[in-house]
Amino acid sequence: MNFNFISSVLPKTVVLIFFASIACLSSCIGNKEKEYRNLEDALENPMSVYQLRLVDKQLTSLPEEFRNLQNLRSLNLSDNLFTSFPKEILKLQNLQDLSLAFNQLTSLPKEIGDLQNLQTLDLVSNQLLHFLRKLEIYKNFRL
Repeated sequence: MNFNFISSVLPKTVVLIFFASIACLSSCIGNKEKEYRNLEDALENPMSVYQLRLVDKQLTSLPEEFRNLQNLRSLNLSDNLFTSFPKEILKLQNLQDLSLAFNQLTSLPKEIGDLQNLQTLDLVSNQLLHFLRKLEIYKNFRL
């Protein structure tokens, strides 16, 4: 690329903005958030964990230290053995996406509503039908 041509044709501010945009794009591509797939690794660096995928790990509970994952935005706990909602999740205020699909959950805590940033909650293939009917909220959903 002929940079002399670019700088002679375009004003300096445009050229600077162009190169700043290229630098930003390059650093954004290079800094893709790592998706952790091991709980021990995630707990070693809790503040650097934004995505955690613990699918089919035979989990029945989460350690208390799980609450330290304060930057966690996406959590996938599908295909495990949870029978109750892990209370440690309720402390993750930055959580946006949560999947507990294909577990054995029979109820949800009312505090789940306190997760202000939660946008996606996947609970498919659990044992929640009786729970939802008991709460009489099933009328609002197609089950």
